[in-house]
Amino acid sequence: MKEALEDLKQICGALSQLKNEMQTNKKLTDLPDDGTGDEALWNACLQCDRELQQAEGAESAWFVSRWLLVECYFYRRINSAIRLRFSKLDLMFVFDL
Repeated sequence: MKEALEDLKQICGALSQLKNEMQTNKKLTDLPDDGTGDEALWNACLQCDRELQQAEGAESAWFVSRWLLVECYFYRRINSAIRLRFSKLDLMFVFDL
């Protein structure tokens, strides 16, 4: 149970970082390998967005990139934050469902 609480703290930290990146219009960063298998596809899409933004004289960032990409990227980052911390734990046990 102690490990689960530590994982929850790390998830909260990752979500806080995500919130800060959004609020301060930081660049969209590549996704880490979190075991979902779609990281390469996401990172390729992010690279295409970077090239597109560069051609328009901008940088790929939260307020500049295409809305649908950023919206989906937001939820994918939340998924990644959780998966990276709970890879070996059962969520049903943690939340006693």
